Amino acid sequence: MKQVDYNLDTEILNDLPNIVLEFTYQDEFSNDHYILRSNPNFQDGTNNLKFEVVKNGKKQNGILLFERNVKNMINEFFEVADDMDFKEEFNKTQICESVSVSVNDFLKRYDDIVVSTELVIEGELKRMQEMAGLLL
Repeated sequence: MKQVDYNLDTEILNDLPNIVLEFTYQDEFSNDHYILRSNPNFQDGTNNLKFEVVKNGKKQNGILLFERNVKNMINEFFEVADDMDFKEEFNKTQICESVSVSVNDFLKRYDDIVVSTELVIEGELKRMQEMAGLLL
């Protein structure tokens, strides 16, 4: 019996988006566990995030979430995973759509939180500078 499952964890750490996506694939011959983890050392805004890929505890080539296109990132992941049976079973599910919506919802919330926080801080800085007579 073939089975595909996933888990998605998202959080904001040190004002950066942190995304961990785990896939498991079981069939008669394998029991593979993939982890895709966003890399906080590579940031190009929130439109482009680099992910490291780990298969069964071993690092693979990294992939890029380019312009928040999760479907393309998952296709790139399948090139790295190089497992056609897994890809075939995965495509029979609605996981890609669910992951895409969840990741993009998280990134929108991240943008809303970080942008609003930065605007409040900028406003407070400007107000304090005006009070100190540094701005006219």
